[in-house]
Amino acid sequence: MTGNKQLIVEVKQVVESNFQDPSFNVNKLCFFIRISRASIYRKILSQCHCSPQELIEDVRLEIAKQKIIEDDSIIKEVVYEVGISDPKYFSKRFKQKYNVSPSAYKNTFK
Repeated sequence: MTGNKQLIVEVKQVVESNFQDPSFNVNKLCFFIRISRASIYRKILSQCHCSPQELIEDVRLEIAKQKIIEDDSIIKEVVYEVGISDPKYFSKRFKQKYNVSPSAYKNTFK
């Protein structure tokens, strides 16, 4: 595995370990990974074609997607569990990423 791919795996592991912390951001990610903000931005952009913040949000959305169907949780509770503090923003990003609203996604698994 190349260095950048290894970095992406490590980044995702760190985000998965800290997804519940609403204050977890790119600065904290850089602290855990021990890499500068500019370097992490450049490396994530080259591998994932997104910014580090978008990668953090994507990991949170993926976890939320799993929780919505596995736990049969209330969507608003899932939003806060994954470290996102605005349910409207969560719904907007979820729909952008998965082309379906969180509630419609949940209803497909009932």
